[in-house]
Amino acid sequence: MPSLILIVMNIKNIFELRKKNLEFFRKPFGRLFVNHDKLVRYIKKKNPKKIITVGDISSINLIETELQPDIMIIDGKTKRKLLSKEALKKVKALIALRVKNPRGVISKNAWQTIKQALSYTIPVKIFVYGEEDLLVAPVTYFAPKGSIILYGLRGRGVVAVTVNEKKKRQIKKLLKVEEHPLVMIGGSWDRLHAGHRFILLTAFEHGKKVCIGITSKKFFEEKLRKKRQQNRGQDFSERKANVQNFLKEFNLAKRASFYVLNDMVGISLETNGVIVVSDETYPNALKINEMRKKNGKKPIKIIKIKRIPAQDKIAISSTRIRSKKIDRNGLIISKKRDKKQKE
Repeated sequence: MPSLILIVMNIKNIFELRKKNLEFFRKPFGRLFVNHDKLVRYIKKKNPKKIITVGDISSINLIETELQPDIMIIDGKTKRKLLSKEALKKVKALIALRVKNPRGVISKNAWQTIKQALSYTIPVKIFVYGEEDLLVAPVTYFAPKGSIILYGLRGRGVVAVTVNEKKKRQIKKLLKVEEHPLVMIGGSWDRLHAGHRFILLTAFEHGKKVCIGITSKKFFEEKLRKKRQQNRGQDFSERKANVQNFLKEFNLAKRASFYVLNDMVGISLETNGVIVVSDETYPNALKINEMRKKNGKKPIKIIKIKRIPAQDKIAISSTRIRSKKIDRNGLIISKKRDKKQKE
């Protein structure tokens, strides 16, 4: 099956390496290994939630020991020299993302692409045009606690970063990540997929507390009837449980609260927070601000994100998953593959 390719353009940097930051990146951010066998034993003993490699050699060496990284971030070079095609072929995944990230910076699109990669439930390759060195920082910020990140420290060995709360606080301080007191987000969350996971990670990126609306049974059934997909939706309890399981996976449950969404407005008329929406639901957010204005309330800030494209370049959606056109990672479902899944 061909890879799912996303080519990201329009660079905007969210972090630029300066002299005062050099010392931070020159020191090992985790445990330094000079012996590869010891590193492999360490990883197996830790049994990490996710394994993420930053750098071509780190990725290739791990793959050759039959440990499959969940995310591999490469730039096709080692020590500024191009790797052979044979070497690069070893780093493969069904989902392959591409991003531009100049030397000495973390671009906004690299930040978003790493968040996207963590939204899938199968291995992902990210090919960087530029340099990937600093991308250890956003990976640490988004990865679940208990994950291990590997990167090479030139001339010294491989660093294994075990993601924990302390590491996340260090990165948050370094990158000066800003958070709002409260973020609101709503949806049906049917067949929780990569797009759902991406928008949820975005909500928690921007909010210290996140209030999650889940479409009620009645409201959801109305939406399904309009799409002629009656009786194909999951029960309310199952949809909520899927979101809760995701939050547990990423250690976000303590920052979340839930409410039942009976219409498109929910609590947004009464609550002063920030709302996160996709490009599809953005018009609803504008309507909410119109209603707030009529009620004499200030508009709420809207954070709009683009939906993740599926393999066919059309956005991943629960509607398409229910129709068995794509799976939850956005890969196209062929008739042959669908038959195997049923068996």
